Amino acid sequence: MRLDTEQITVSRAGQGSYVNGRFIPATSVETVAEGNIQPLNGKELLQLPEGDRERQTGKIYTAYALENGDIVTRADGSRHEVQAVEDWTAFSLAHYKARLVRVLEQ
Repeated sequence: MRLDTEQITVSRAGQGSYVNGRFIPATSVETVAEGNIQPLNGKELLQLPEGDRERQTGKIYTAYALENGDIVTRADGSRHEVQAVEDWTAFSLAHYKARLVRVLEQ
């Protein structure tokens, strides 16, 4: 059985460095991957920090190794920050599960 997946773009901040005492941020690296994005269930919603309960949240299942702070961009252009990654690669269906919180556009 294969879950419906969608194409996503994952942006990960690179490692910056100090030059002459000033921090120079690195450019972010973008990778195209696939994932299954779903809404959080009731128990997961209750476990959110209070400030995140009013924001659009969801979860993603993907074979791509997500990290906290990654930005996931969906096909519709919406951007979501990755929080609380769970590594399930030790099991038969190797994947990652992560909580997504919508990035508030300025």
